[in-house]
Amino acid sequence: MNKIIFEENQWLAELDEAEIAWIYFNSPDALNVLTSEMARGAEKLYQKLKAQKPRVIVFSGVGRAFSAGGDLAYLTKLSKQKAKETEKQMHKFYRAFLNLVNLPIPTIAHINGHAVGAGFALALGCDLRFAVSTAKVGFNFVRLGINPGMASEFVTRRDNSPLIREMLLTGNLYSAAETRLAGLFNATGGEHEIIDAVRQAAETIAHNSPQAISITLKLLRETTLSLPTVLATEAKGQGLTMTSGQIGEGILAQKKRILHWFKK
Repeated sequence: MNKIIFEENQWLAELDEAEIAWIYFNSPDALNVLTSEMARGAEKLYQKLKAQKPRVIVFSGVGRAFSAGGDLAYLTKLSKQKAKETEKQMHKFYRAFLNLVNLPIPTIAHINGHAVGAGFALALGCDLRFAVSTAKVGFNFVRLGINPGMASEFVTRRDNSPLIREMLLTGNLYSAAETRLAGLFNATGGEHEIIDAVRQAAETIAHNSPQAISITLKLLRETTLSLPTVLATEAKGQGLTMTSGQIGEGILAQKKRILHWFKK
């Protein structure tokens, strides 16, 4: 049975026996829009996760949406302020959410329903993404009359994705099941199929060496490193992992898996 570790400010966070943190946007009646209250909660949740140190983090939404994006009432309120004050508040708002995605822990987006605007940007910021086929995804920033937020352009440059560029510039919504969107997700499918895939991926990662995962994750996320730097960091990491004692257990387990595969 999962243990609730955080339940306030429109968030629900649970920790399971495999040390997987299941993080839910918890405002289903409002389609899990990202509110200022949720941003305040994200700051508290960040500290909780830093203390708990789960092996994997999974983001999802309670109800029928992952997240419908920014709270339009909050944006309207900000539009009546001076530009500098709005700039300050928006920077703090986005940083609160992105801190959760940028923890040195593998992150998975379980896109269980519609993911729009800043909500979709947060999902794209995760290391892995699984989406139900019925979900609508996209960015509506420019249609609201504002430039994108939640570091959307950074994700676009990191993935070098002309498709995400199209999404940002048109403001259109797309079906997650569209063939040309396949590259954005690890898998798409029915509700039960996707939650099973998310759980399997999370549990597999959680059972691997935390030390090896941490080094791998750092190199995967830092896309500006040169080839020599990557090679040097890999070698340093393997020096640590090979002498830590964990490799013996890993090699033994892998031998058993290989023998099992060849017996099939």
